Amino acid sequence: MDKEKAQSDKGTQAQRKNTQKIILFVCTGNSCRSIMAEGLLKKMLSEKGIKESSKYKIISAGTHTYEGFPPVHMTQKIMTEQGIDVSSYRSNRLTEETVNKADLVLVMTQKHKDEVSHIAKKERDNVLLLKEFAEIKDKNQDIADPIGLSYDAYKYCLEEIEKCLIKVIGKIDG
Repeated sequence: MDKEKAQSDKGTQAQRKNTQKIILFVCTGNSCRSIMAEGLLKKMLSEKGIKESSKYKIISAGTHTYEGFPPVHMTQKIMTEQGIDVSSYRSNRLTEETVNKADLVLVMTQKHKDEVSHIAKKERDNVLLLKEFAEIKDKNQDIADPIGLSYDAYKYCLEEIEKCLIKVIGKIDG
């Protein structure tokens, strides 16, 4: 049965290869970092004239969240300042199906990477730290969770994500 499911997952990805690639961002609560990454990448692709629906589907999820919660206030505030409205976004819990449908899974911390492998019930070579995929050579490859911290912590988090996404775009669209 697992072999059939794996073949089905590969078939689904192969069918999409010519149309749309799914990029999944993962953090803990799907209320800060992964939403920032999702919203910012959508905006950056749009500014390059790339319609998300034609080439990419950008999504996000959390490893330890409940379905249907809005982004925290500070995430909404910082994203609004970037011209990105995330107020209607609702949290998604990471599932095996979501991981298996994704062509690229970008996580915020090593712990998320380990959790994705656990949820997917196998290690996958398309699951990478965001900084790792962007080839950012910081001593700390994790992007810290700003939840409950100051405005400056959220701003710094967004700046780190943006620095990575500039390189991500070059890799996925280069």
